Amino acid sequence: MKLSTYAFILGIVGILYGLGLLCIPVKFTENYGVVLDAAGVSVARGWGIALCSLGLIYFLNRNIPASDNSWKGLLLSSVLFNLAGLIMTIMNITSGLLNSMGWSTVVVNLLFFCGSAYFAFKKK
Repeated sequence: MKLSTYAFILGIVGILYGLGLLCIPVKFTENYGVVLDAAGVSVARGWGIALCSLGLIYFLNRNIPASDNSWKGLLLSSVLFNLAGLIMTIMNITSGLLNSMGWSTVVVNLLFFCGSAYFAFKKK
């Protein structure tokens, strides 16, 4: 897979998840067994804005050559972001905060962790 294709996929997934949290936070989180109060809706929307922004960064940068130095920092940030998300989501599932749908987020984080690590550490 080319880096541009990976960035496109990462961008679209980030934007879609972000829009779900931004536009329909209560409905979106109910799929994961989470009931939000007013404060939770505000936090979910903030997280949605962050995911949309991150997705947009990847989507807009998809045509930048893989040799560009900016990719290294972006991909390393993605490695850390997805590793932290992976750990946090597993902790939330095992503590009962998320239902079995949380495993879908684990899969997404694991795939993006591996993909970002692959491109970040790939020999040129």
